[in-house]
Amino acid sequence: MDYSILYVKSESNYCEIHFNENDKYRKELIRASLNSIEDSLKEFSFFVRVHRSYIVNFNRIYKVSGTAQGYKVHFENVQHSIPVSRKQSAHFKSLVSLLR
Repeated sequence: MDYSILYVKSESNYCEIHFNENDKYRKELIRASLNSIEDSLKEFSFFVRVHRSYIVNFNRIYKVSGTAQGYKVHFENVQHSIPVSRKQSAHFKSLVSLLR
């Protein structure tokens, strides 16, 4: 089974885990804080917090749009984009430049 986390979104005391499973987009709701999930993913350097509500898997980014005033992260087979906060935009831009 091919299982890959795309991103994690905070929803109050819960988090939505968005992932591809066998090339199909799915999401699952778990009771956990985004901080606790971020701590558990620290050993994987490709998981990056890009917003106070989002952690993304840098290895699965399909496209980045926008400018330093408002980057958006896009994933394959996902209809919506993930915002990058202005606070995180400089760090995000440096990481994106490493990918090229």
